[in-house]
Amino acid sequence: MKKQQRSLPIREYLVQNSESENQSLRNELLNVNMRLFASNKRYNSIIVLIIEYMKSLFATKFSDYSSLRGISGANIGIPINIIGFVDKKSRIVIMINPFIKEYSSEKQTVSSNCGSLVLPEAIRVERSVSITVDYRNESGEKCVKSFKGSEAFVIQHEIDHNNGILIIQKEKR
Repeated sequence: MKKQQRSLPIREYLVQNSESENQSLRNELLNVNMRLFASNKRYNSIIVLIIEYMKSLFATKFSDYSSLRGISGANIGIPINIIGFVDKKSRIVIMINPFIKEYSSEKQTVSSNCGSLVLPEAIRVERSVSITVDYRNESGEKCVKSFKGSEAFVIQHEIDHNNGILIIQKEKR
């Protein structure tokens, strides 16, 4: 007799994996297949569900996510290259398959923390002051945009997550 595999509703799966330490924090994640995103309703609905879940974490007031500035697929245990962050106008920006195509030569050492790690204090990390990012928005449209300061720092941090890099690996002493 075959043992029946238990299937979890996607929301329960996401919650379980976001609350536990998971291997996805150390693995490079997969890009969203944009051809399927545009043509396959089932694939599209899964990606949209993940994006909506990420957005809901920013809106959660009484949880570990209440001071969230950025989130990546790696943070929630989903092996896909999507990040979200809160911009200077307090809007949630979602980036699908983000890739930093240009880093400024001007660097700044910033104090950084990470909701995925238990750290006794913030870590000093060197980041480019401005970056240019190539990504797809929630509608699948291609975007290329430049970011400065805190937005650039958060985006670099989240893209590092999706590339399997943790801030403890970038600590500036």
